[in-house]
Formats: sequence, structure tokens, C-alpha cells
Amino acid sequence: MKINLLMYKNNLSPLKAYRQANLNQSPSDVITTFAVATHVPLIVCAYYLARIEGMNPDLINTIERLKQFYKYDEIIGIEQLMEMEI
Repeated sequence: MKINLLMYKNNLSPLKAYRQANLNQSPSDVITTFAVATHVPLIVCAYYLARIEGMNPDLINTIERLKQFYKYDEIIGIEQLMEMEI
């Protein structure tokens, strides 16, 4: 399956605000809650949170598990996302 991270870029700032308001939640809880509330795919939320907080082992692991579970074979826009201003 293929997904373009840039199709959901309007959700980057709201996710940042949501994360700042919910620092007591784990990254996985933030990803899940935001995805359910906005209908943004989990993998997109995970990459966006990685952009906001920086890649760390937990987020890398979460992204890899989501890629395997949902069988993503192509993720478009990773480099552009990481260069994007928030």
C-alpha cells in the first residue's frame, strides 16, 4: 500500500498543539487519539509526531510496526515532511 504524508499536512500544527496540551500521554496514545479524532491514518500521525519531537527509538519502532501491519510498501513525502516548518 502507498501513502503520501503531505496530503495531511494541514494536521501537523494541530497535532503539535495537541501534543503540547497532552504531554502526560505516551506518544502511542497521542498518535492513536489524534488519528481517531481526525481520521488521519496512524502512520501519518506517527511520522508527524516524529517531525515534532524528533525521531526516537519508540517512534521508529511504532512506525516500523505500523508499516508492517498495514503493509505500506511506499511512503511518499518523508524528506519534505522533515524539512517542513511547523
